[in-house]
Amino acid sequence: MRNLLILIIVLANAINVTAQGQKGMIELGGQLSYTLSEYEDIYYYNLETYDYKSQRFVISPKIGWFVSSSSVLGFGIEFEYIKNERSNSIPDESKKHLFSFNPYFRNYQKIIDKLFFTTTIDLALGFGQESNEDYYTTDIFTYSINARPGISYFLSDKWALKTNFGSLFYQRTNKKITEGVEGKQPELKDSDFGFSFSMNSFSLGVGYYF
Repeated sequence: MRNLLILIIVLANAINVTAQGQKGMIELGGQLSYTLSEYEDIYYYNLETYDYKSQRFVISPKIGWFVSSSSVLGFGIEFEYIKNERSNSIPDESKKHLFSFNPYFRNYQKIIDKLFFTTTIDLALGFGQESNEDYYTTDIFTYSINARPGISYFLSDKWALKTNFGSLFYQRTNKKITEGVEGKQPELKDSDFGFSFSMNSFSLGVGYYF
């Protein structure tokens, strides 16, 4: 964890450039995404083929202030909803929703006119719940720190297309089963640290500046 923080601080301080914004300007942005996955697999309990379907929806509005011509401090909120379904002779369905608070710092580095490389460092504090309709309900608390590279292309002085790809991250998740276990509330704790370049780390959005 300490090494990650040192790397993020060095990365942020290494970038000192002129960006599209001006001190005092406001940046509005966010993300809206929907992912659908469907596939077939073998249920090894009885060697039966089943159909699996997963849906993920994310919405995350953000607002930021240019504290210099190249640096933005901001805040966002995020809502994530996931639904997994299995269809066979033993059907199953689970759902998860997570609401997060998301302060962030973003720095812009000019590549060519209107095209900028961005480095975003964000913190996330999330609360939610995960449930299986037949078995359990779990309360979730999670916090994370992420460093995300990206690209912003300014279509005009007011509008930009923005994308992030990859993430250097540390995440801690605590889960407590609150329903479905008689007389017990077992807790689970997970910690993840690493670099991700999966589709879940890729996002595309828009920004409005005024």
